[in-house]
Amino acid sequence: MTNAIGKRKEKILFGDLCNEWLYISESRIKKSSYAKYFNIVNKYIMPELASYNPADLDNIVIENFKRSIASKGNMNCNELSSKSIKDILVVLSSIIKYTSQYHEENMKNININYPKEKKDPVKILSIEDQNKFTQFLLNDIDECKFGILLAMTTGIRIGEL
Repeated sequence: MTNAIGKRKEKILFGDLCNEWLYISESRIKKSSYAKYFNIVNKYIMPELASYNPADLDNIVIENFKRSIASKGNMNCNELSSKSIKDILVVLSSIIKYTSQYHEENMKNININYPKEKKDPVKILSIEDQNKFTQFLLNDIDECKFGILLAMTTGIRIGEL
C-alpha cells in the first residue's frame, strides 16, 4: 500500500494522509469499523478534499465540505441524515487530529460543528401487526427471514446478529 510515510520529502496532499490514517487505523479497530471508515473516506472525504494541501484546510473549507455532503443523498433519499453527516465529520476530525499530531504540516486549528441529530419517535408494532409479521416471516422461512425474526423476538442488535 502506498501511504504518506514514504512521501515525506514530496508534497503531501490531504488524500495521502487520509490513506495513511486508514492504513494505520486498520490494525487497531474492528473489521466492521474499518469497512465503515473506508467507505466514508472514499465516498465522501476523498472526492472533495483529497487534492488539498493540508495547510490549506481551514474552517471555511470544512464548512463548505459539510454543506456539500449534507446535500448529497443516495438513491433512496434526497439528503443524508444528520447522523450520517456527523459520522463523516467524526472520521474527518480524526484524520485532521492525526495529521496535526504526526506530521509537520502547519495545520490550522479547525473546529468542526456537528449537526444536531433529529430523533424520530420510535415506531412500535402493535401486537396484531407483530403477529401478522411473525406469520409472514415463518411462511417459507429462509436465513434472512430467520434473522429478522430473531432480532424482533430477542431484541438483539444488527451488529450482534
